Amino acid sequence: MENYFEYVLSSLTIDDVFILGALQEAEATAGFKAVSNADLQKTVAFTEATYRRTINRLCANKFVETINVKKQNLLYLTEYGIAAVTKSLERVGA
Repeated sequence: MENYFEYVLSSLTIDDVFILGALQEAEATAGFKAVSNADLQKTVAFTEATYRRTINRLCANKFVETINVKKQNLLYLTEYGIAAVTKSLERVGA
């Protein structure tokens, strides 16, 4: 299982890591701390297509979860997302 996590982690793009980092900076690590989809998109300033593609990939890999509150989509890091950010930062020596 650890090898699979490392494999998925090695395939993350810079956009993936940037969004994971933005969620960590916003301390969105649980459902009650989730950040709105619109606010995150403004923070990262990606094009609509790049943003959606990246979020969909992160959700599929279970690094990010979405919840719907009052007709608004909110995003937060999962346990795997937090581990991915931590390991990515360790790899670059930050």
